Amino acid sequence: MVNVFISKKLNKASTYIRFNQQNGYNATIDVIGDAWLQNFIHRTIKDFRFEYEHRRMGWNKILVISIILFSSCKNYYINEKGGYRPKNSKFKLSKPPYKLIKDDLIDVNSIYVNITKVSYGTKTDIDNSIIRFFSNGHYLENLEPYTDNINLKKLNNVNNSLLIGYYKIENKKNIIIDYYSVKKAEGGSYHKREGYIRNDSLFLFYDSFKNKEFPKPNKKNCRIYIRKKVDGLIGTPDW
Repeated sequence: MVNVFISKKLNKASTYIRFNQQNGYNATIDVIGDAWLQNFIHRTIKDFRFEYEHRRMGWNKILVISIILFSSCKNYYINEKGGYRPKNSKFKLSKPPYKLIKDDLIDVNSIYVNITKVSYGTKTDIDNSIIRFFSNGHYLENLEPYTDNINLKKLNNVNNSLLIGYYKIENKKNIIIDYYSVKKAEGGSYHKREGYIRNDSLFLFYDSFKNKEFPKPNKKNCRIYIRKKVDGLIGTPDW
């Protein structure tokens, strides 16, 4: 049996929840706090409300609470270059990171470019993304318009990248990418992509496939990146 009692004093409320047991013993929980908190308790247990003088918290208090909650849930920070970084790195491919070997098909002196047409109702837009790989197992990707006039300075500014992570090569041609991305309303999260390299093309599939038995690639099941040689690529990842 549960009995709820309410006392009023100085715009505060105290809620007593009493559990009556059959053996004659009672257990009582006393929750003391502002009346708005008590009302929340009573709404939850479908009880009556304590009527207090200040009926509204005020937008300033709500805003402060919202900021505190958002800040406590934020699992990333922004570095001095404007790139998103996880507060606690949990990359699966970082321990230890992969080291590129001579026979691997990835070229660290090139960028890999994907250009995809995206339809929004009656409108069509171009979605560009550029990938860079590093010999120490690091990977980055940016959404950048690609033109024949390469902006080398922007390509070498590696620490403001949109997506960051690590990669691993298997059997010289198969590739696994472990990356981190941020959606401001949802926070940061980790993802995995798999695919393979063939000639000057990189195929990254949206789904995982058992034993790396990838289907025939097309625009619906994967992103296709074309290798573009670029002289003067430099930069040291900070993740």
